[in-house]
Amino acid sequence: MKLATEASVKAALVIGDGLDIIDASIVSALHTATQDLAGALLHDFDAGSFVDIFHIYSTFRAGACYRATLALRQGFVTSTPVVLWADSYAGLADGEVVETTEYRVDTERGAIIIDSETNYVDRYLKVTYAAGFAANDTDIELYEPDVVPDWLERAATLHAAGTVVLLNPDLAGGGNGGEKRDAKELKATGLRIAERHIRYFPSAIRPI
Repeated sequence: MKLATEASVKAALVIGDGLDIIDASIVSALHTATQDLAGALLHDFDAGSFVDIFHIYSTFRAGACYRATLALRQGFVTSTPVVLWADSYAGLADGEVVETTEYRVDTERGAIIIDSETNYVDRYLKVTYAAGFAANDTDIELYEPDVVPDWLERAATLHAAGTVVLLNPDLAGGGNGGEKRDAKELKATGLRIAERHIRYFPSAIRPI
């Protein structure tokens, strides 16, 4: 799957259409960029419905409220999660609803931040949610551009551009006083953009 279009890579490299070998390199590079960025961000970008279950082994007090951060298995949450609680794992089959006023959602990184007057410590929570990017209707190998964040599209574009230059050294430029393209730096810049959004929850509770 691709997080950016072929046109975005061509624009980054200032090249035109009509070179089949370059076009094939760009497509391959975009798929590689998606894989590498997924690894860097600890994300699976494919759209789907998910259920995560947590045992709340600890909370901390903040004024009148008890807080805990739940790290979902998926980021880029696209729906309002439904959160149920119960005193036991089995009880989640008929769990009670946690009101949306008792938590907030970090949709990009995929986290539920409980901030409630109810202390859910030693209870079980089930979170049902949708996450990820749907495929484009015209190009089924492309994630829908309207839902991919601009920073992620840019990261994928630069990463792919670097790979294309590595595969096609003539595109590095630098001749006749022109600007030279550093393939490794292009890829590194794409990864640096992504790393600002990494899923890192050092004190979060994770699904069981």
